Amino acid sequence: MKSVFGLFLCSALLIVVGCTSVFAKKKKPERVQVQVVEAYTRESIPAQKGGLPILNQQIVIVWHYKTNPTSFFWRGDACWAKCRVDRAKKITQPRKKLPFGLLYDLELVKLDSVKFGDTLMITPINGAGSATPSEVPDSVRNALFFTTSGSKWIKLPVPDITKKRSMKMQ
Repeated sequence: MKSVFGLFLCSALLIVVGCTSVFAKKKKPERVQVQVVEAYTRESIPAQKGGLPILNQQIVIVWHYKTNPTSFFWRGDACWAKCRVDRAKKITQPRKKLPFGLLYDLELVKLDSVKFGDTLMITPINGAGSATPSEVPDSVRNALFFTTSGSKWIKLPVPDITKKRSMKMQ
């Protein structure tokens, strides 16, 4: 009698545990809450003769996190580079005295003032490379990495990078 009761109890326990694990909510992976608007490279030609052109890479994003970013880095083909962050506003009407091809009005922004819904221009700083953190695989290319307060590195792949017309600086 004891063995039948024990068998029944073990069976009931297995059914309860099995049902609980089937109906338990699975943790969804964290969704990257940043939208890439566009990414491009552009050659800036200096106004003075003899100056070397500079190739800039720029990524325009919309920030959809409720918390502020704490850092941005670009992992391109060459290195892991710090990034400059500007609040960006698309220029819709051509204006006089602007270089041809300028697409955004930019305002340098401190990361602690970035708000939900801000459009940001992220520009890797040439020559500002540093050691890649151990959490970031060496094989990753063309990705923007950022952190928010208390987060690990969050990767935002940037697969489509277009080439814009050269722009002569004034």
